[in-house]
Amino acid sequence: MIYICRMNRPFLLPAFLGLIAILLAMLMNLPLRGLHFDAPAPFTNPVLALEFAPSAETLGTLLGSDADGAKVTALRAATLRDNLFVFGYTLFLAALASVVWRQTRRKRYLLLGFLALFIGLSDLMENGAIQMLLSNFQNDMLLSDAMDFRRIRMFAWAKWLGLAVYFGALAPYLWGRGWLLGRGLAIVAGIAVVLAVMARFYPEWIEAYVTAVFAAFPLAVAFCFLKKEAGSEERCV
Repeated sequence: MIYICRMNRPFLLPAFLGLIAILLAMLMNLPLRGLHFDAPAPFTNPVLALEFAPSAETLGTLLGSDADGAKVTALRAATLRDNLFVFGYTLFLAALASVVWRQTRRKRYLLLGFLALFIGLSDLMENGAIQMLLSNFQNDMLLSDAMDFRRIRMFAWAKWLGLAVYFGALAPYLWGRGWLLGRGLAIVAGIAVVLAVMARFYPEWIEAYVTAVFAAFPLAVAFCFLKKEAGSEERCV
């Protein structure tokens, strides 16, 4: 017998992947709790300072007199946990792009899936470079040359600018659906793109840009959970 199956929630898979990614992000920050870091201006977040302004001076300011190595150990633990978050959000972004492509059949949305993989790979490479730097510091080895700090900055910008392009490219689809939450997410994505441009030239805008990106993630997950596609049907046996 043949039944008509109504596929009301096409974004359910990316919704669950996004929820897992958010939980992993919360897990990542646990090692840093209870520790005080003096982030150099204009940063207040130690991890962002290490990503966007990596230098011997930045490292010295962040770690201060870390006699017992607690700060280095915490940063290394947070970076290792961040790798799990990277896998989680990469799968989420790739799955979201895949659903949008299947609905529209527009190649630019398919390309966003590959962009998600590029973003995740850049984040993993950045984490690896940070781990190497902190390992040298923890072992009282001479700090690496300036290229190691430039490598961290390069991968950080590849990741964050990639995220701006991803959400910016997704914004027309979200706005075109005419749904309030989707349009709200499209507006946040547009703001993130503008802030990304500002942050590229003015470091004091970096944390505002990162905040916009992190605001886009839970909105995107909520969109995936709640969005229904009325009238999309298929025949099932």
